[in-house]
Amino acid sequence: MRMLIGLTVLLAIAGAGIAAAGPSPAEVVRALYPDGLPQDEAGLAKVLTADLAAAILEAQSPAAIETNGLVLDFDPVTDSQDPAVTDVVVETVSEAGGKATVEARFKDSGQLKELTYELVAAGDIWRIRNITRAETSDGGWDLRLILGLQ
Repeated sequence: MRMLIGLTVLLAIAGAGIAAAGPSPAEVVRALYPDGLPQDEAGLAKVLTADLAAAILEAQSPAAIETNGLVLDFDPVTDSQDPAVTDVVVETVSEAGGKATVEARFKDSGQLKELTYELVAAGDIWRIRNITRAETSDGGWDLRLILGLQ
């Protein structure tokens, strides 16, 4: 019994250490502001799930633009083509079972914007799986849907 309790404590400590090894979901998102998504493959791979990074790179390829036009014509992190981001507030809304939801609120050229990030754990690293903007007078959007992902 004593050995079982000791093993349980060791596993709990090890699990806590793994969870704390990388940046929190909010820290992953906060690091993107004020500049937006990285523009290179390696930078995207550090913050996005593999399928989302691949879809963004594909959408930005000359062949895809020639065939489909410019599908992603804005930076989804700043919800803008020419960002001037200030007053960034990033908060984790929920985190459980290897999934997290983070909200980012900021001003872009004086206009208040709110985005929701869906993150998934990849080992001890959080990766962004999706970014959405709720429906507003300007419309809403879902990055995965824009890029043709489920």
